[in-house]
Amino acid sequence: MMSNFHPPIDVTDRPDLADLMTFWRTLQSDPIRYGTFLDSLPNTLEDFLMPVCDQTMHLWIVHYQQQVAGASWFHDIEPCKEARSGWIASYYLPSYRSKLGRTALDKVHEAARRAGITHIIAGCRANNIAAYKKAIQVGYHHVGTIEEFGWFNGSLDPLHLFVLDPEDTDEAWRQGENRAAFNRGCRPNRVVTV
Repeated sequence: MMSNFHPPIDVTDRPDLADLMTFWRTLQSDPIRYGTFLDSLPNTLEDFLMPVCDQTMHLWIVHYQQQVAGASWFHDIEPCKEARSGWIASYYLPSYRSKLGRTALDKVHEAARRAGITHIIAGCRANNIAAYKKAIQVGYHHVGTIEEFGWFNGSLDPLHLFVLDPEDTDEAWRQGENRAAFNRGCRPNRVVTV
């Protein structure tokens, strides 16, 4: 007898197009998109997914009770020691933000490790107190703040830097400073403010 049991929270890196579109359309229409993510976040799903082709990004769609609840993606993936490192970003649909908690990120972390991404780095705009608190709540370690990290809503703002494993602190600083230097020189042409 086959079971119809589905875990309440599940992640997949092989979503169907409808699930991708649900995630993407909701992200694009959500006012928190501007100011939460760097201004350089692409405007089209096709452009957003381009780094998946060159293996510098890995995307997981998060389901809650078989419905799209959001996504987590690792970007700027690069070799690191004997494995790979990646910067995690997440977006959850508004109706699921209070339901997912740590379980969704734990599942994404497990999936990332299976994909060979073992050095996990995170960051949030310095004025994003909710994201800062969430990062600490789910087990990230705050290692410092990088001033003038990137363009958010047309302003060059600082970023709180986090690691999942404290042993990755030096690598996070190296990559963070390199990304900040790149971002400072690449002011987006298109700035949307809300």
